[in-house]
Amino acid sequence: MLIVNRDHHTDRDFDQRMNGFFHIEALRNVEGKLVGVCCGKPLDFLGLIFYVLNSRGAILIIHPETPFENAKEICRKSGCAFLVYHDCGNIHALDGTFQYHEPSILYYSSGTTGEPKLIERTWNNIQRETDEYNRKAYFDAGETPVVLTPLTHSYGLGSGVLAAMKRGSTPVVVTERNPKFMAHLIKKTSKGIVYGTPFFFSLLISMRDPELRFHKVVSSGAPLTEKLLGRLRQCSHAVYQQYGSTETGCIALGQDPASATDVGSPLDHLAVSIDDGNSPGEIKVSFDEKTVHTRDLGYFSDAGSLNVVSRMDDVINVGGQKVVPYEVETIISRMDNVKEVVVYKSKHPVYGETVKAMVVPHDGVSAVMIKEWCQKHLPPFKIPSAVKIVDEIPKTSGGKISRKLLSEEECE
Repeated sequence: MLIVNRDHHTDRDFDQRMNGFFHIEALRNVEGKLVGVCCGKPLDFLGLIFYVLNSRGAILIIHPETPFENAKEICRKSGCAFLVYHDCGNIHALDGTFQYHEPSILYYSSGTTGEPKLIERTWNNIQRETDEYNRKAYFDAGETPVVLTPLTHSYGLGSGVLAAMKRGSTPVVVTERNPKFMAHLIKKTSKGIVYGTPFFFSLLISMRDPELRFHKVVSSGAPLTEKLLGRLRQCSHAVYQQYGSTETGCIALGQDPASATDVGSPLDHLAVSIDDGNSPGEIKVSFDEKTVHTRDLGYFSDAGSLNVVSRMDDVINVGGQKVVPYEVETIISRMDNVKEVVVYKSKHPVYGETVKAMVVPHDGVSAVMIKEWCQKHLPPFKIPSAVKIVDEIPKTSGGKISRKLLSEEECE
C-alpha cells in the first residue's frame, strides 16, 4: 500500500492507523471542523488526512519543519479546532469554530510572490483531478511511483501518491534527502516513475552514476532547463513535464516535451486560456464555475501544448523593454561548464530595473566569460549587468528558486 524509504506498510497497517484516530477523544467528532496537521511521517500524515476527510472534516496542511508556536499561530489564524503536531498523540485543542460544509484540504501558498494566502480545495475536486490525471498519464498499476517531493505539496500528494493509490500502485515515498540513498531506491525499484523537481534531478545526475537510469521521470514545481531536459532524455525511457498550482492541482501534463517550456496539454476537466490572447499572456484556469489567475506567463504552441515561460512578477522591465528570465537563463546554460543559473531583477537608477544572474559553475568559468558569452548571443538590454559566481543558489524548502527573494536581498 505504501513504502516509506525502506519500510513497507500494508493496507492493514494503514487501516489500523486510521482506526486508531477514532479512539483519540479529541478527534472523535471532527465533522465540519478544521484540523491542522504538522507531521512529517507519511503513514501518520496520510492516515490522518483520510480519517478527517472520511469523517467529513477539513484538514489544513502545514510544513512539518514549522516550529510549534508558528504552527499554532497558523492554526489560530485559519480557524482550526485542533493542531496535530509531529506525533499523532500530540494534539492541541484550539478555539477555532469555523464550520466546513464539505470535506476539504487547505494549504497556505508559498508566499514567494506575495503574502501567503489560504487556499481551499474540496475533496471532490481533488478526486476528480486524480481521475483525470490517471486518464492522461496512462501509467499502469505495475509502475511504481518514487516520490521525492514532500507530501505537504499538492504535486507530491496528489499526482505522486493519491493518483497512484487510485490505480492500484504502491508508491515509494522518499523522506531521506541523501542523494545516494535516493539513487539507491530508484535503482532497486522496478519500473519506477520518479516524481521530482528540477533541483532533485540535477542533484541526482550530478552524481555521474553510470548505473543510475530512469524508467520514467515526471518533473514539476519549476521549469526544466534545456540542458537538464537533454540529460534526462539520455538516461530515461520517458520524460514527462507537468504544470500545476496549489489552487488547482495538476493543470497540464505531457510526455517528451518539445522544449523546456512545454508542459503538455491541460487535463480534460479544466479550461485553460491565455489572457487577452497575448503571446505570452497570463495563464487562466477555469473549473467548477471558478477562474484562477495563475500569474504565470505562457502560450499554446501550434501543436496545442501549453508552454510556461515565466512568473509575471519575474519579468524584468529594462527601460520599457521586457526581459523574460528564462530567455537569458537558456543562453547562459548553453555554455560549457555551467552547472546552474538563475536570472532575476534588481533596481537601477536610470532604467528602473536591470538584469542580474547568479551562476553555479564547474571549473574554469568566470563572471567575465559569462558576460562575454551573453554579449555574443543577446541584445544589450538582456545582458546581465552583474554576474555572481556562487557554490549554490538559495532555494526554498521544496527545492524551488524564488527570484522574488533574490531580488529583495539585492535591494537590502
